[in-house]
Amino acid sequence: MKPNTASLDLNNYFNSISNAYSVNEYASLYTTRLMRKLALNCITDFKDKSVLDLMSGTGENIRLLKNTKDIKSISTLDYSSKMNSIAKEKLKYLDFEQIEGDFFKTNHLKTYDVILCSFGVKTFTEKSITEFCNKVNGLLNPNGEIVLLELVKPKSQLLTSFLKFYLNNIVATFYGKKFKQLFPFIEANKNLNTFKNQFTSNRLSDLRHQRKFLIYEVIHAKKALG
Repeated sequence: MKPNTASLDLNNYFNSISNAYSVNEYASLYTTRLMRKLALNCITDFKDKSVLDLMSGTGENIRLLKNTKDIKSISTLDYSSKMNSIAKEKLKYLDFEQIEGDFFKTNHLKTYDVILCSFGVKTFTEKSITEFCNKVNGLLNPNGEIVLLELVKPKSQLLTSFLKFYLNNIVATFYGKKFKQLFPFIEANKNLNTFKNQFTSNRLSDLRHQRKFLIYEVIHAKKALG
């Protein structure tokens, strides 16, 4: 069972860690950056595509995109004002649309050819997973693609214990105690099977679901033409 998010104000939480958010790359020994690249590589070609990056943080996914001038449009969505402010500064070289708000409550979105979401769903309940997948399905253009990347609980209890020690004692010591608060969500997030099953129910095709480096999972799926 997932921890109760009511005890953690996620908006304030991510605002509070926004200035230190980039340490995720260092703390993960750059595996989060590598995984973002691998996830983006699921999309064969971004040329002339409209792209939406959900739970976009400080713009990590968008900064890894190549040949952005060939992309039709880029939009980001995140509800943390401070994350968005940092992203705007880091992406000032880029013409893009920045949307600030809760994905579940934002109803004026367009439709897109590519939807990206990295490290933004570990706190979801089963109900919000269903709502998320249904809304993503409605936002995808025919033949549109979704790429979902998230941290998951290792299958090995030894590795889980090491991950907990590493986050709670090393990362929290050097980068801030607030990073301790997310471990329970990682521990409860055994896999992305519920997302996979919901995408399948929504008749997304060419669905690929892979675990990488023991603690990451990626889902790539495509919406049918008809």
